[in-house]
Amino acid sequence: MKLIPTLLSALLLIGCIDSSEYQIDQLEANPNLSIPLGFGSLAVQDVIADAQSQYIKVTPDGLLFLQYTEELRSADIRNLFEIPTKNINRSFVLPRGTYPPINRDVRLDSITEVVDLNLAPERLSEILLKTGRFEFQTTSTPGNTNLSFVVQATLPDVTRNNVPVNVSIANVGAGTVDLTDHTMKLNQNRFSLKLVLILRSRSQPVTLANNLSVNFRAVFQTLNFRWIRGFFGDQSSALPAEELPIAAFGNSLLGANVSFAEPKVELIVTNEYSVPVRVDFVNLEARKGSQVLPVVLSPANPVNLNFPATAGGSAVTNTTITNTKALLDFAPTSFFYRANARINAGLTSGSNFLADTSKLKVRLNVEVPFFGRATNITLADTLDIDLTDLDASRIDSTYFRIQSINELPLEAAVQFYFTGTNLIPFDSLFASPELFIRASTVNASGDLQTAGQTNQRIPLPTAKINQLLKARKLIIRAVLNTSRNTNGVQPDVKFRSNYRLQLNLGLQSKLKLNVRL
Repeated sequence: MKLIPTLLSALLLIGCIDSSEYQIDQLEANPNLSIPLGFGSLAVQDVIADAQSQYIKVTPDGLLFLQYTEELRSADIRNLFEIPTKNINRSFVLPRGTYPPINRDVRLDSITEVVDLNLAPERLSEILLKTGRFEFQTTSTPGNTNLSFVVQATLPDVTRNNVPVNVSIANVGAGTVDLTDHTMKLNQNRFSLKLVLILRSRSQPVTLANNLSVNFRAVFQTLNFRWIRGFFGDQSSALPAEELPIAAFGNSLLGANVSFAEPKVELIVTNEYSVPVRVDFVNLEARKGSQVLPVVLSPANPVNLNFPATAGGSAVTNTTITNTKALLDFAPTSFFYRANARINAGLTSGSNFLADTSKLKVRLNVEVPFFGRATNITLADTLDIDLTDLDASRIDSTYFRIQSINELPLEAAVQFYFTGTNLIPFDSLFASPELFIRASTVNASGDLQTAGQTNQRIPLPTAKINQLLKARKLIIRAVLNTSRNTNGVQPDVKFRSNYRLQLNLGLQSKLKLNVRL
């Protein structure tokens, strides 16, 4: 509503009079002075605070609703799965004696080592490595023999493009294989390392005075996964606590007392883990200053989440907040939550999958149709006014005028406060707020039935006129309430985007004009 202070001056034109024909002692007239205080068209969005207007949406049939979505911090159970560094030491022993010449390389011995990652309680069957190093070294005791050998190391369960890792180390040496993007096939967290000792061809016999030990040392380290597969066991992880500031609840209807008929507040949990997850909210509460309101969920806490049946998918669980009305009435400024995530609760086997990018995402979703009832929706505005040029003794009568056609299911009681430039009221126009704007009537569904109409002309006493002439500003304050039926009861009403209030407010004065000639 636009408030435009306007003062329309009266203009008196006096012509020349021939006194030989007429003798006029004085001239009396009663010109009108009109002061528009406000006019225009008001829609329901105009009673929504600007900071919250971004949350107001419209359904296809025009029903307004508040929609607010906030992403909570994603939870990660990645810390449950750390692949430890593994050290392997194995030796081949060649007995002392004389070794005759050979014209070709000869495979002398082999060792198959089962490398256990020592994970518990998980039992993994496959890992795609994001990073990893296979470091190896061969030594001999005693050293510096004339017996030439090769140690061949194969990881048949660790492949890239279906090709196993295979390295050969001649005599004493060392090396490293980068295991990035290698797939590791596991049997209950175990994979195989196969070592083969090969004696090189030689033209001369070699005598060993003592037993020869050929030593092989391997280290598997910096093993991190892109994804893992298997059974992850029954485990729990504490999710980080978080307090989330929110904007849509506080003052979204300027401090009104509101009862919504069909509010909906829910936590939407997206589970990207192909594993059963149970979330136990240790704390889940709305906060406003030092006040706390516990949030009640359905299904009840702890919540079993849906999970994707196939690797790389996601599943959604909708958890409704059942004390929604109390939550909206509370008008919180933040949510606080602290939770534990438990996987495979009570299970001893299963097929699980987890990628390093998998998350447990929680989204707060609020949908509140503007369908309900409200009291004490307060609007206020200030306008400048300067009537110092008027002489109260020249005012014959003053009336307050209001005309309105109101499709909104809201009635309004209005008061005008007289202030100086300091905005401190020193009087008001009426003894108490006057009901000037009549609400529309609604049908049983809460929809517009007939528009409320007002056309009033209220006389003002001289004392109020004197106070008005002193004012430099007017504060207009309106208190709005939703429609009442013939029994004075407030039914649930709907606010649609096409409902409007057409309004004209003003002061009308009749002036005395007394000019002596």
